[in-house]
Amino acid sequence: MTAPTERCRRWWGIGDPNDVFSGGDRTVCPWRSARRLKGQPLVEPDAIASVLSGSPYLADVDPRHLHCTQTWVLQQHVDWYLTGEWERTGTTSADREKAHNRYPLIYEDQWGELVIAAGHHRSMAALIEGRPLRARVLRPAGATAVAVLPNLLLGDAATIAFATANTSEPQSAADLVQASQVAVVTDLATATDALVHLGLAPELVEDRLSMARNGTCWMAA
Repeated sequence: MTAPTERCRRWWGIGDPNDVFSGGDRTVCPWRSARRLKGQPLVEPDAIASVLSGSPYLADVDPRHLHCTQTWVLQQHVDWYLTGEWERTGTTSADREKAHNRYPLIYEDQWGELVIAAGHHRSMAALIEGRPLRARVLRPAGATAVAVLPNLLLGDAATIAFATANTSEPQSAADLVQASQVAVVTDLATATDALVHLGLAPELVEDRLSMARNGTCWMAA
């Protein structure tokens, strides 16, 4: 694993985004740039296609050890991801209609480095808060857990590293998500009811379920 850059070490857990964006509304990404072979695209298309195949699988990764594929991050988007709204509702700060932006996309490149294909602002928010980044990664063989929201998953909590226990009560699941905790339910009906208890409009519920079922967005939301 690549050692953190000096800025990643300095900004880890700094807490206040204003300390990062002190020179304006944008700053250069603190990570090393992803490597690529001459004449090849910066983001490896086959690796991304594999991550995006089927329903989303999430894992927590350390944002200090990532490699970036863009130059800048903007404070307005980082600020959004510091509110907890994305974890509670799945609503992104931009590109809400694009399935590849619903979760940060992290893949391991041919050099064994973890690369941000999408989600630089969420990665920066995680760095500022000194916490793991919840990202969509390549589904391991045999893994069955499915993400409905960043903090609402369908599956067996025992197989999800960042989860604690399952709940069969939609209201309990919604309460956990509202409290910025991870709720794991065992069936889609419970997940659907939990989304309703969270106050999501019917079209948003359908969108989140579509993403969970097959990895595609139903609408821009």
